[in-house]
Amino acid sequence: MTKGNPIRLLFSTVVLLVGVLFSSFSFAEAEESPLPANLAEGSSVTVQAMQSDTGASRSMSVGNGAGIPAFTMTTNPDGSEDYSVTLQILALMTMLGFLPAMVILMTS
Repeated sequence: MTKGNPIRLLFSTVVLLVGVLFSSFSFAEAEESPLPANLAEGSSVTVQAMQSDTGASRSMSVGNGAGIPAFTMTTNPDGSEDYSVTLQILALMTMLGFLPAMVILMTS
C-alpha cells in the first residue's frame, strides 16, 4: 500500500499523531462560576458598585437592568423619539462606511 511512497506514510503518521495529541482538548469544559445573588435583581450591578463608592453622585439614573444600557431609546410625550449617543454614532459610522461602497458599486 505505501511501499513506494514514504512521504505519504510520514504525512499520515504525523496527521494521526497530531489528531491523537490534540483530541483531548476538544473535550474541555468551562467550569460553572457561581453568580452573585444581586445579579438577578432589576438594578444594574455597575450602578450599585459606583453608588457604594465614596463621593459617588446620586444623580445617576438606574435602568430596568435588561439589555445593554448604552443602547437606549426614549419616547417623548409628543411622539418623537430620542436615541442615545452610542446609537447615533453607530448609525453615523455605518452610513460613512456603507454609502461610499454603494456609490462605487453603482458606478462600476
